[in-house]
Amino acid sequence: MPRTSSAFHRPVAATAAAGVVAALSMLGAPAASAAVPDDCAGHTLDASTNTASDIQDMLDAAEPLICLRGTFVLGGPLALTSPVYIYGLDAAVLDGNGNRMIDGESAGASAVITIDGIRMTNGFQGESGIAIRAYSISVLNSTIDHMNGNGGAIDPSSDLYVENSLFEDNYANVGAAITFANAEVTVVDSTFRSNSARDIGGAIFGKGVLTVTGSTFEDNTAGYYGAAVHNYEGETTVTNSTFVDTSGDQYSTVFLNSGSISQSTFVNSTDTLAVLTDGGGGASLRGNIFASSTATPRLSTDSVFVDQGGNIFSSSQASETGFVSGGSSLFDRTPAAVFGSNVLADNGGPTFTIALAAGSPALRAVPAAASTVITDQRGNPRFAPNDAGAVQVSPALPTPELAATGVAAGPLAAVAAALLTAAGLAFGVNRRRARGSAAE
Repeated sequence: MPRTSSAFHRPVAATAAAGVVAALSMLGAPAASAAVPDDCAGHTLDASTNTASDIQDMLDAAEPLICLRGTFVLGGPLALTSPVYIYGLDAAVLDGNGNRMIDGESAGASAVITIDGIRMTNGFQGESGIAIRAYSISVLNSTIDHMNGNGGAIDPSSDLYVENSLFEDNYANVGAAITFANAEVTVVDSTFRSNSARDIGGAIFGKGVLTVTGSTFEDNTAGYYGAAVHNYEGETTVTNSTFVDTSGDQYSTVFLNSGSISQSTFVNSTDTLAVLTDGGGGASLRGNIFASSTATPRLSTDSVFVDQGGNIFSSSQASETGFVSGGSSLFDRTPAAVFGSNVLADNGGPTFTIALAAGSPALRAVPAAASTVITDQRGNPRFAPNDAGAVQVSPALPTPELAATGVAAGPLAAVAAALLTAAGLAFGVNRRRARGSAAE
């Protein structure tokens, strides 16, 4: 599983439902924390003695916490009727056996579910929500793989929170990993690998508010737009994320209606555009790397992109006709100049990233005044002027040099020192890996 530490924690804002939190509090779990193994006494099903029908019995009894151990093979979808937290012990697996897996559509707003430490695999359904269809969904420290259907593995009707999870080898007509409509979706520290859509949105397809932070999209494909992400109506915000070798025919890696992309890395070995927008909103870009081994534009030429500083392009400025340059972005920088021989790898942190080469033009490329992102994709501290892309390599500047950038040296230096201490401690405690975990 992507994370095996016993220190499972969800931010209060990401808690799916007050009912679940209150129930866990009565069981002894802090209200702001997710379940831990000690909570499972009297709430555990073991596949050596229990079956999927026992899971349904606990759901029917409105048990707020269900802990699973072993592999459970489903004979049909589990019906969700009330808020529940399903927690995995010892690499627990739910095998869909070619069925939809968890369905809460008929329960309306009562269908609130968190899965934590669970692998969900081998599901099939002609509609979306192959693994989970519910009102409010949280996916923590889990793996969702080998789902096949018309829509995505996960389908929330209200909101979805994903953290430290892996979506791999899922297939659908649209949005193989996640499909949503008029919902709010937040993805943190997660990996989307080898997901494929016949039409659009290889990994994620939707209409609503989408926020992606600290995540990696690798080898996702779509027949048309949005090989990794396609959000056609609503705001999309991408920060500290990495997109590698996504293929959307000749269209785009990310398709958005409006929003912003900051401090992220796009590397593609094909003519696929990195970003394409639709509608009147356009998109703002800051501190990103757009690299390809081809000479084609990285941004759609019929879209409007606002330069907020420090973007690095392998393409020429003349070819990026939709990009309104602010003067600090750089063009004609080859992938070799930016990354050297570095490839997607474990550079620390919860997801794989691509490190910058020594002497890379991305080093300290973001103007100090625009350097507002305080950590990189790995959770390491950033220092002004920020490095472009998802990985910060440059250390803090000495105070005199920092003052020369035009930023007040004293306060910023103090903040940077505090961030370095805090982030260093957090990184030492929370270092996690999301890539490759399904097979480990």
